[in-house]
Amino acid sequence: MRIAEAHTIMMMRLFVMIRLFVMMRLFVLVCLTILISACTNLSSRYLDEAKGRATQSEIIEKLGAPVEMQTLDNGESQWLYHTKHYSSVGVRTICQVFALRFDSGKVLREWTDQEVECNTEHM
Repeated sequence: MRIAEAHTIMMMRLFVMIRLFVMMRLFVLVCLTILISACTNLSSRYLDEAKGRATQSEIIEKLGAPVEMQTLDNGESQWLYHTKHYSSVGVRTICQVFALRFDSGKVLREWTDQEVECNTEHM
């Protein structure tokens, strides 16, 4: 009986350890997902708030210099920013291009973002 009890206790401990290991891995995965989401949404949140009020200098102060600047025929300008980060499951790299359009008064009017292939020459 003692061997059977010891075996049962050992199996219960092993089961608890496996459950704890699985729960810890899940916790780490959730934390990483939240962290990555917070980082990737920072620019989006800022740009949403800046739309219609932020000037080009304020954008540069917050996001740094753009990768590309274009002056459009109508006096407006478009800036491009590139970002690169890992997906929440870490199996691929995600690259995004943010396009910002400023009016002739140098105020941010609209912006878009798009996922692109990371292997392009622009990234």
